[in-house]
Order: sequence, then structure tokens, then C-alpha cells
Amino acid sequence: MQDPAEAERLDLPPNAKVAFLTQTTLSVDDAEAIVAVLRKRYPQIVGPSKDDICYATQNRQEAVKDLVTESDVVLVLGSRNSSKQHSPGGSIASRGKPAYLIDGWQEIADDWLTETRRLLITRGRVRRRRSSRSA
Repeated sequence: MQDPAEAERLDLPPNAKVAFLTQTTLSVDDAEAIVAVLRKRYPQIVGPSKDDICYATQNRQEAVKDLVTESDVVLVLGSRNSSKQHSPGGSIASRGKPAYLIDGWQEIADDWLTETRRLLITRGRVRRRRSSRSA
């Protein structure tokens, strides 16, 4: 599931045995919102005994949330063709900052940076590519 609306559309019998796990590439805030919907709809749901979003992902997301207030534009390095890439919007967009998902510098539009004084660059889930390490 990618968002709370998808959790709302889940059609299971009220007494179904239901469990959840969260995906490490999902933001902590997004995961909490989805789990809240699931817990409301299925009070019997069980989940992991501890947070299963990896610390590195969570730490990066928290750093972005802290730094976005000081930034004018956010660039998220990631791959649109990754099934695990989440949208750069989420918590960034909720703070009113424009955010763009890019695969590489070639995708940066000049008008994104015209009046930008502070640029925040972070990475999303990046598709691993084989490279020869040559320039």
C-alpha cells in the first residue's frame, strides 16, 4: 500500500486475520498514516513488535524534514522506474516546498533554480546501476 486511501479501499471480512509490515522505502509518516487506517478498520491487526523501517532511511527522512524549512527547492535523486520509489512530495510538499524527483542532473530544469538560494538534495530509493567507474 502506498497511501491511506488505498488502505481505506482494502476489502477484507471484518473478522479476517490481518497483519502488516512496513517497507523500508516508505516514509515513516506515510507508514504511520497507513497503519492508523488499518488499525481503525481492523482492530485485530497485528504488526511487528518494533519499528521495521530501517534507521538509515528514518534518519535521512528526519534530516530532510529538518532541513526543508531552510531550503527553497528540494531535489530527490531516485528512479521513476523503481517500484519502490516513493514520491518526493509527502512530507516535503506539506511544508510548501517544490520537490522534484530526478534520475540525474540532466533532468534539472533551469526555472527550478532561477530564484533558489538554498537547494536541498537528498536521495530516494536509487536503482543500482552497473558502472565502470570511469568518467
